[in-house]
Amino acid sequence: MSGTRMAEELVGLYEEEKLHAVLGRAYGFAALAYSGVRDKERATEYAGLSASYARLMHGDAGEDVRRMRELEDDVQGHWSWGRRG
Repeated sequence: MSGTRMAEELVGLYEEEKLHAVLGRAYGFAALAYSGVRDKERATEYAGLSASYARLMHGDAGEDVRRMRELEDDVQGHWSWGRRG
């Protein structure tokens, strides 16, 4: 199973089970997976969702918020870009 498929499955399971407290992490994994296969649109989408959920859990200064904003702002310059494909 590909990394992006596993990420989508994880997000779907978390959404289905209403595990909102950890959904931000699942979105983060999906963002990294899509960045890894050079899918800028999906990586940016999931990075934004991840940052939004992380902000709810940890506030604006949270480390996860900062990391996902970095990915969202410069996907192609992020360390994860193209790592899987």
